Amino acid sequence: MPTPTVIEVAAREVAAELQRQGIDPDERVTLTIEPELIPGRRRSRKLVIAAGLSDDDIDRLIKRAQHEVEPLYQPPERLTVRAVAWIAGSSPAMTVIY
Repeated sequence: MPTPTVIEVAAREVAAELQRQGIDPDERVTLTIEPELIPGRRRSRKLVIAAGLSDDDIDRLIKRAQHEVEPLYQPPERLTVRAVAWIAGSSPAMTVIY
């Protein structure tokens, strides 16, 4: 049995990719939908579309908000990151201080 081919594309590109791969439109394929990385994104997107906004409108609003917020950001003087590994009963692996 041949190894399956995994191709990651946007939902709008699925039909074109199948055609590019030479898949007959009547051939069976398996489509895997990855879990949502940002909770609530799909629900929010439906509301935004219902309000009549496009992807370009959303991108423009996000960029405007970023430009408004960036001047207000002040990085912390010291950031402590602790990575902990409990492998085979070991103690915490490392502490990185910037």
